[in-house]
Amino acid sequence: MEGRVKPDYANCVKISTDASLREMIPPGALVMLTPLIVGTLFGVETLAGVLGCHLSFKHRRSMG
Repeated sequence: MEGRVKPDYANCVKISTDASLREMIPPGALVMLTPLIVGTLFGVETLAGVLGCHLSFKHRRSMG
């Protein structure tokens, strides 16, 4: 650790990228699977209610 060797930035970036991609799998799966599960188990009307509620909360939050 005398500071004579050039750091390997590519390895650091690869480690960080791999870890962040691994951490994004569960939220992505939740977003993709929730409508499928709700629609299959509870029907189209419930799915429309869930998606409508999500959109209204998202719209309200963007308004301030």
